[in-house]
Amino acid sequence: MGTTASTAQQTVSASAPFEGLQDGGSMDGRHSLSVHSFQTTGLHNSKAKSIIPNKVAPVVITYNCKEEFQIHDELLKAHYTLGRLSDATPEHYLIQGRCFLVRDVTEKTDVLGTLQSCGAPNFRQVRGGLAVFGMGQPSLSGFRQVLQKLQKDGHRECVIFCVREEPVLFLRAAEDFVSYTPRDKQNLHENLQGLGPGVPAERLELAIRKEIHDFAQLSENKYYVYHNTEDLRGEPHAVAIRGEDDVHVTEEVFKRPLFLQPSYRYWPGLRGVPSVLGVGARWACSPGAASVSPSAGWAESAMPVSPPGMVDIWGVGCVAYLMGCSLSPGRYHRLPLPEQGAPLEAQFDAFVGVLRETPSLLLLQDAHGPPPALLFSCQTGVGRASLGMVLGTLLLFRRGGAALRPEAAPVKTKPLSMEQLEVVQNFLHTVPEGRRMVEEVDRAIAACAELHDLKEVVLGNQRELEGSRAQGSSSQHGVQQRALQSLERYFYLILFNYYLHEQYPLAFALSFSRWLCVHPELYRLPVTLSSVGPVAPRDLIALGSLGADDLVSPDALSTVREMDVANFRRVPRLPIYGTAQPSAKALGSILAYLTDSKRKLQQVVWVNLREEAVLECDGRTHSLRRPGPPMAPEQLENLETQLKAHLTRPPPDAEGPRTHRFQTCLTMQEVFSQHRGACPGLTYHRIPLPDFCAPREEGFDRLLGALQAALAKDPGTGFVFSCLSGQGRTTTAMVVAVLAFWHIRGFPEVGEEELVSVPDAKFTKGEFEVVMKVVQLLPDGHRVKREVDAALDTVSETMTPMHYHLREIIICTYRQVSPGPRAVPACTAQEGADLRARWLGHPTGPSGALSPFSASWKSG
Repeated sequence: MGTTASTAQQTVSASAPFEGLQDGGSMDGRHSLSVHSFQTTGLHNSKAKSIIPNKVAPVVITYNCKEEFQIHDELLKAHYTLGRLSDATPEHYLIQGRCFLVRDVTEKTDVLGTLQSCGAPNFRQVRGGLAVFGMGQPSLSGFRQVLQKLQKDGHRECVIFCVREEPVLFLRAAEDFVSYTPRDKQNLHENLQGLGPGVPAERLELAIRKEIHDFAQLSENKYYVYHNTEDLRGEPHAVAIRGEDDVHVTEEVFKRPLFLQPSYRYWPGLRGVPSVLGVGARWACSPGAASVSPSAGWAESAMPVSPPGMVDIWGVGCVAYLMGCSLSPGRYHRLPLPEQGAPLEAQFDAFVGVLRETPSLLLLQDAHGPPPALLFSCQTGVGRASLGMVLGTLLLFRRGGAALRPEAAPVKTKPLSMEQLEVVQNFLHTVPEGRRMVEEVDRAIAACAELHDLKEVVLGNQRELEGSRAQGSSSQHGVQQRALQSLERYFYLILFNYYLHEQYPLAFALSFSRWLCVHPELYRLPVTLSSVGPVAPRDLIALGSLGADDLVSPDALSTVREMDVANFRRVPRLPIYGTAQPSAKALGSILAYLTDSKRKLQQVVWVNLREEAVLECDGRTHSLRRPGPPMAPEQLENLETQLKAHLTRPPPDAEGPRTHRFQTCLTMQEVFSQHRGACPGLTYHRIPLPDFCAPREEGFDRLLGALQAALAKDPGTGFVFSCLSGQGRTTTAMVVAVLAFWHIRGFPEVGEEELVSVPDAKFTKGEFEVVMKVVQLLPDGHRVKREVDAALDTVSETMTPMHYHLREIIICTYRQVSPGPRAVPACTAQEGADLRARWLGHPTGPSGALSPFSASWKSG
């Protein structure tokens, strides 16, 4: 008879590790050969007349003798990878070419000892009686036991959240299914992370289950798993896999007990079920319907008899299951949360989406009765489960009011104040009721702190970071990373509580991410998450770069010879000036120039726009360029004072970073104070603005506040703005001042638009796509753009073509990196985007109106 080729064309392609997990289509394609072969073999084996083996491959002949094919076992194995943990362990197939399957729940996991009594490790309830629970990963029978406990305690409705972001598979163990996770050989103690936000965990689990089934078919219906990767004696364990029913995914383990739990089979609201469902229910429970039964493992007990006037929910459930409906009062959701750091905005949105779909959690007119039980499950029931419990507790605070707020747990040791953290300080200054938000989060954390205190983790990481800095530890970067992640998680809980205060009464009209966009003052606060505590000046000098300012090289206007400072200039017909960073000598020259007999300025407001700490040491200005977020004016001036004290102190004998010592050292506040005798009308402000990007809302508010206060006192006040070079930040502030003057005194007439005959003329005129979208959005948008452009042209009128003009800088930056159709480097492209944002940020509105910019931004 010989052998014949397969009727289907068989191809094998090598794939990169986890290629199948990253794309469901490629996963299916990769395994199309093996799945087709296994299914076809099973189909024809039931009708096969004979199987004739030979040296090439077994040949299957069917009854009709018209179809003949081969099973190419060696070909199936070609694109799989074999591996082992040690030379003493057997070799077996690896999941996606690199992962071992490891049991993720051990006896050591169950700290509270609830595995036997409740069915899950570390099962617990929030202090104070709120219906919020947390637990570690249960098995299939363990989860049934958890549901029975909840029902016994009187919780008739429950919402279950699995907050695990890694794929979890459940393999048969006697009469139960226990959990395993794929782990990399290089890191067997941690779950897979960073699989990407576009890769749902459910899809990963289905792909891995298919792969395990394929491996078992090639290995005598067994697959090897590990229970203890620290001690490999007796490892690995062979688990029998005869079909895909021997491997469950997370959704099956949680949803099937919910669907079949006896006390959940009746739903009082189903008395008005349509008759077709009633017929289906009676048919499903009739003797003739015995052949139509749930799949293996679903049926737990005999069909109950429906009470009078109640439709049999088992029959309705079967019909509803076939129709894709969900009638169970128990609901399951997969809400992946990160093991470290704060959840993503999309994950907060997913949680809010569940709340929207749960009427019993909302303040609706027809909502009555107790809220459903909220149950959060992760691997151990500690970190991510505690985070979910805090979210649920904050939600029930809003639903039940003050009566449901548990008292804070007794404090055993005096904790460090969270208000010393910069990001918390900024939140308290930004939000009127910020202290209340923080206190509620602290109470919720304390109520969920039986196993994991999120607040204490933040403070513990801060203490560890301070210790590592003092000792100069080489692991300081890792400690700092953990400190930032824990602080980020704590801060986002505060933001979410503020979101609940505003959106819960509105039934979550806005998602969390959309709500953050409506609050730009909050959206930018996480940028300040760079340090968890105050840093000593010596550490700042060691981490940063204290260097002298170069005041000659950027002098595009050649004013150093006359004014002792670079790029000194004035706006025509307005008492608005700009300059680079002046020394004490240059400051005296400028003040003498402004108050001479020609200009006769009685009041001069000097605005320092630098966001870095600046000192004048031995007659020359030095600045500290440090990594990290921007600082408030008070923080900058306090830092300058600390740096001065550190630099003027005699060199200590103790070991430490060596610093330059100076004979004289003055802060900027002291430099300007020295000149108040010669110029009594001098007022100094520190309003830090970021370089190469748009000012923040509070920066606009401070600028407009300083302008408004000075002009109310004396309309003839002169204004001087300074930054390091006198270009970017100085020009931005001068344009803001010009627009403010024009709003008060009236806008000059703008002439007709000139024709521009240059390449990319529309960009030279500032007609970028994002700008034109804003123009279309704003009332009188074209007029507003013309006024801003006129202010830019006025400020740049005295400049040379080599100096700073915002519209020109935008297109020139783009041309530098885009001479042809090639990719724009990320850093320069971002710089161009930041420059456009700076231009868009210039405030303008109804003539004479100088309202706070942040308020007008939020109201828009």
